[in-house]
Amino acid sequence: MTLTEEGRHRLHTSLTQAIGADAANTLMEMLPPVGWADVATNRDLDQLRAEIRAEFTEVRSEMSELRADLRVGQAELRSELHSTLRTNNLTMITANAVLVSVAVALTRLLG
Repeated sequence: MTLTEEGRHRLHTSLTQAIGADAANTLMEMLPPVGWADVATNRDLDQLRAEIRAEFTEVRSEMSELRADLRVGQAELRSELHSTLRTNNLTMITANAVLVSVAVALTRLLG
């Protein structure tokens, strides 16, 4: 049964006549502003709690996957960085050796 504003008014009028205005007002304030079908029950809250837990479990799983992907990416980046540094060091050593050889050869030719 849906309680309309007209029905609320009739109920309030009857309650006022039966138990007095203050008690009627107090009792009417205890009624929900909408129908009882719109009020959440413990079962509704339990279902919502289960849904939220399932969502959090899924989010945690996705975060774990992202952490694993991040670790793999970091390892690949670290490996690439080491390889690049090794190549750059060898290139610099070779270039320095060539420049020293050229400098020694020029000194012998000019000196």
